[in-house]
Amino acid sequence: MLKYPGNPQIVNLFSQVAVFPARSLRLSDLVETYSGHRLHEKPLRFQKQGSWYRVVKLVARWQKPGVLGFRVLAEDGKQYTLEYIQEQDVWKVGK
Repeated sequence: MLKYPGNPQIVNLFSQVAVFPARSLRLSDLVETYSGHRLHEKPLRFQKQGSWYRVVKLVARWQKPGVLGFRVLAEDGKQYTLEYIQEQDVWKVGK
């Protein structure tokens, strides 16, 4: 079992592996969001290459069929694209 920083929920990766065929298993990038009125309303922080980055400013937000996207300014002064793929329930973090 793993415990992610800042998240009190304990996740058992082995039970998740059993659900998906091995060829389609892809671990999601880690994104912590505020979910108030809607699910994933605003990203708060994300992990990239093993380091956590706090979101300083939400630059843009969009929604395509099955995808919720954000362009954010992180504490390192760089902008990143965060996309939530609803069908797969995974996050992608990119530049």
